[in-house]
This record gives sequence, C-alpha cells and structure tokens, in this order.
Amino acid sequence: MHKIANQPQYRFFFFFLSALFFIALIWISGCMKRDSIPPVITLNGSHTMTIFLNTPPSPADPGATARDNQDGNLTTQISSDWSSKNPNIYVKGIYIITYSVSDAAGNKAYAKRTVYVRNQDDIPPAITLLGNNPMNIVLNTSPIPSNPGATAMDNKDGNLTSKIISDWSNNNPNDSLKGIYIIHYSVADSAGNVATATRTVNVVNSAEYLSGTYFGVDSCRSGNYTFSPTIISSSTQNNRIVINNFGDFGTGVNVYADVNGNTITVPAFQHLSGSSFIVSGSGTIKPASSPVQFTISYSWNNGSTTESCHTTYGKK
Repeated sequence: MHKIANQPQYRFFFFFLSALFFIALIWISGCMKRDSIPPVITLNGSHTMTIFLNTPPSPADPGATARDNQDGNLTTQISSDWSSKNPNIYVKGIYIITYSVSDAAGNKAYAKRTVYVRNQDDIPPAITLLGNNPMNIVLNTSPIPSNPGATAMDNKDGNLTSKIISDWSNNNPNDSLKGIYIIHYSVADSAGNVATATRTVNVVNSAEYLSGTYFGVDSCRSGNYTFSPTIISSSTQNNRIVINNFGDFGTGVNVYADVNGNTITVPAFQHLSGSSFIVSGSGTIKPASSPVQFTISYSWNNGSTTESCHTTYGKK
C-alpha cells in the first residue's frame, strides 16, 4: 500500500481527495455560521404621531435608524412609504407608515408608525337641558308650555348657548293630541365638534292610570254578570276614558266617562255603539287602591225598557 501511495499517479489522486474534503469542511462551516439574524429598526421619535388639522407646513418623515449584527449601519438602506401614504393635514384620518430594510444575507426587518391627523380640539361641547326630561304636558292645556331650552359650554369656545339649534317648533308638541314627541338639541364648536341632546315630551291624559284590562261584576234586576271590560284613556280629551264592553253589552260597545278627582260620570243620553240603548250614570274611584278599583251605577233604556245596574271594576 505504501508503494502504491508513492507512485505519482496515486499521489495526485490522494491530493485531489484531500482538497475536496477540505473544501467540504469549509462549506459546512460556512453553512453553520450563516447569518439568520435580521437588522434592528429603531424609529426616530414615537411610534404614534399626531398632526393637527389645518396646521401647515406638513411635517416631514421623522425617519428611523437600522443596525445589523453583520453589516453594521443600514440606516441609508431603509425604505419608507411616507411619501406614498402622504398624511394630509387638511383631512382627518389615520395613516400607517411602514419602514423596512434588508441585510446582505436577505434578512428583513419592519417597523410601523401610526400617524393621526385630527382636530387640535376634539372635545365636543356639553349641552345641559333646562327643565324636566322627560317633560309631561296634560291634554288640552292652554297655553302650551314653551321650550324650556338648554345651555352649552365648550372647553375652548366657552358659552355656546346662543348657538344651540332645537327642533321644538318643527316637532310642535300638540296639547290636543296624546302622544310622545322627541325634541333634539345640537350645537357645534369652532373646531366642528358636535354635541347633541334629546328631550322626551309626553302629552298625557291625567286619567291614564285607569287604562288597562278589568274584571267586572255587573248587578242588575235581571241578574248578575261577570265580564272583562277594557279601558283606554282618550287621545283628545283630558280626564276622559273609553270603556269597551261596558256593562257586558259586547266588545263592539264603547262608552266614554269623564273623571274628576275620585268621581266618574257617564254623560246622560249616550248612545251605545252599535245598538239603540241609551245609558247614563256615575261612580266613585276607590282612593289609593292598588290595583285600581271603582264602581259605576248606571241606568239604560232601549225605548221600551229601563233598568238600573251597579258595576264593580277591579283592574287585573
């Protein structure tokens, strides 16, 4: 073997193999030491930036720096999309600016900056309603109460009460018709911040508490009857109620009655709906009762027969 190795042709062969082995060792060592660590980008200034509306000139990109463990300072190689995103000082919005850089080994690094373009004053005024909210107006009240109004204060502009806009006159709470009216108030400061407030106005019937479904017991000469009348308050007349299925005459029969304190009066000569009967009477509401209870004594006639009855109502 020693003799073979000393022969010229074999010496060259062993030299070639040794060289390949040496090159392989270098290649493996280089792979093991390959750079896989990305650069580090450091933003100049804060990660968030605020620009106030309408305050030229437009600020420049604060920029960033970059360093790499192998390539050193890469600041001049940083790319930024500031110019393409172009934060507009005249348009309120949010802009995300991206910075990026790569080292010689192809490792990439990124950083982001959030730019806010907003009002220098972004606090809206404070509206304070005067008077009650909700506000109740009783049906057929004259004159109709006026708008109680509101006050407004702003952190920059001070007293803005005189600039408040209200739709009271447009919505026009109507004291002749029961209902709910929503009144809107609004005001804006010089920076364009808007504040709003609403007031609920209820046009109510004072006899509303009598509305509901009742258990009724009707006592007449012809016998006793139990039935289920329903009461609603009038939409147009204060202290007036409408009794459906009065005296167990049927759900198609409505009789109205007027309330005055604890007294209920069924006006005389009231024709029952859908029949030829005439009814009149009066009764008493039991004070402070819960549920509501009241009685009505009434008489009816159909032109040939007259009968007196007494009804007790108990709210279900």
